[in-house]
Amino acid sequence: MKPMKGSRKIIVDDKTYYWLLRPGTVVIWDEEKKKHIFDLSTFTGWSWNDIERGYWKRYFSVKPKYVAEQIRKLL
Repeated sequence: MKPMKGSRKIIVDDKTYYWLLRPGTVVIWDEEKKKHIFDLSTFTGWSWNDIERGYWKRYFSVKPKYVAEQIRKLL
């Protein structure tokens, strides 16, 4: 499967996943082409107000380490 433009590859527990941060959502899919779409509030556990303020103040980000932790937890 060819990954979407701008996506990032991450290997968690010997399985390959791709993830993409979109405005308001995080899209994760695996090699079997199964897609999981999470809104940022559900994915991070932050409220929308905190996320918006974090973007504005430049302290909110979604890093690969956090994506790997959430893949283990949610998938």
